[in-house]
Amino acid sequence: MIHFSIIMQDETFIILAFLTIEKREVWLALFNLTPWIFQTKINKIAAYQDGLKLHITHLLYKLIPKNAQWANKPKVNMLLHLPDSIKRFGPASQFSTEKV
Repeated sequence: MIHFSIIMQDETFIILAFLTIEKREVWLALFNLTPWIFQTKINKIAAYQDGLKLHITHLLYKLIPKNAQWANKPKVNMLLHLPDSIKRFGPASQFSTEKV
């Protein structure tokens, strides 16, 4: 999971130069959301959840007009439930379901 966050940070400088404005907006929304997802310590959960929901909504607002089928993808749908999961289980990096 750490490798993905590093790639997301580096992609900003590599990929944006090759994208159209519309696609760039989607990627920028994803880049802005990524640090919120990979927080390892959350002090003020209510403020954190508000910010996380805002960034998720912004990503979906930019993503879905490009292809409405994205709304039915399980990973995109799970983003909507992420704030509640973090409130219940703690930071996302602590409840990863991937096998190492």
